[in-house]
Amino acid sequence: MEINSDIWKVIIPAFFTLLGVIIGSILSYRNSFKLFKNQKKYDNRRIAYSRLLAYKYIWAQSVIFHLGTRFSAEYFYAKFNLLSDEKDLEQSNKQFDRASSLMRDTSIYQKEIFETIGLIQTCYIINPELELAINELFGAGTIQIQPFPKTLKNLNELNQYHDENSTKIPMMAEVKYVVRVDKLLKLLKVQLDSEK
Repeated sequence: MEINSDIWKVIIPAFFTLLGVIIGSILSYRNSFKLFKNQKKYDNRRIAYSRLLAYKYIWAQSVIFHLGTRFSAEYFYAKFNLLSDEKDLEQSNKQFDRASSLMRDTSIYQKEIFETIGLIQTCYIINPELELAINELFGAGTIQIQPFPKTLKNLNELNQYHDENSTKIPMMAEVKYVVRVDKLLKLLKVQLDSEK
């Protein structure tokens, strides 16, 4: 019996020591994993914020260039209809082709913005205010350039219409895109700063 008692004296402390090591390892792993997860979430927040900030003006500028080129194409087409000069039709076609090319770039930037918003939705706390800002940006839609009115009677009226309306393009892009991205960035910055 004494041998059994001696064995138990060794086995019981060894068992509890082993159990302590196993439980300690599990808790240490859980804690390490939780820290890793929190760090990854914070890193993703910083990446999403930085990407949105970086693409804000690039996206808006690409939209402005695209719309300006499209507006120019409409101008030359209206000028061709007014004066029947083939050079104006040729210039209009060139501008339409260039606008199509620029549209691809704009689409790429818009895709990057929307992918970044997807990242934001996975790593930020989506409260009603943030959700509204995201939905406003998603719902911004596109700016359409309309053909010039057919009621313009001469080159002076055409040029006046061109001058009055060409300056509206940057303002439309600012209101439709930049202001909405800025609103979203401010809300993201609050959450980002709260974790420092």
